[in-house]
Amino acid sequence: MSAKRFARSSSSSAAPRAVVDTNVFVSGLIGSLNATAIIAAFRAREFILVLSVDLLSELERVLSRPKFRARLNEREIEELATLIKHRGLLVEPSGELDLCRDPKDNWLLEAATEGEADMIVTGDEDLLVLGEFADIEILRPADFLHRLRAAAS
Repeated sequence: MSAKRFARSSSSSAAPRAVVDTNVFVSGLIGSLNATAIIAAFRAREFILVLSVDLLSELERVLSRPKFRARLNEREIEELATLIKHRGLLVEPSGELDLCRDPKDNWLLEAATEGEADMIVTGDEDLLVLGEFADIEILRPADFLHRLRAAAS
């Protein structure tokens, strides 16, 4: 597996691995309760974030759009970006999949596969319609939080 940590973490090896779509991070910064709770769960090391260079690039690109810059706190954006870079498990997908009805979303499936993720968390219907891919569940933020809470109890 070509995965590497940005920084060492004390995360338990039993913690689930998840790819979190950019739309969830943006929603969390804007104030969506479920997405904000996912960011808090990541901060609390309740799951291991699997990411790729594509995810980092997309997040940077989306957050630099004027419509988001006007609504978001610059400090919060920087703190989240730093947290992702320091605690995320960076993978370098080797293959190109063509399974999603929106081809621009295939990189999420590739990152999840390479990072041996348990789940993909997204609000994107083009991914959610798949339901599951290679034993990786594709969940809405609320369903992901439910799984995290159930696993913790």
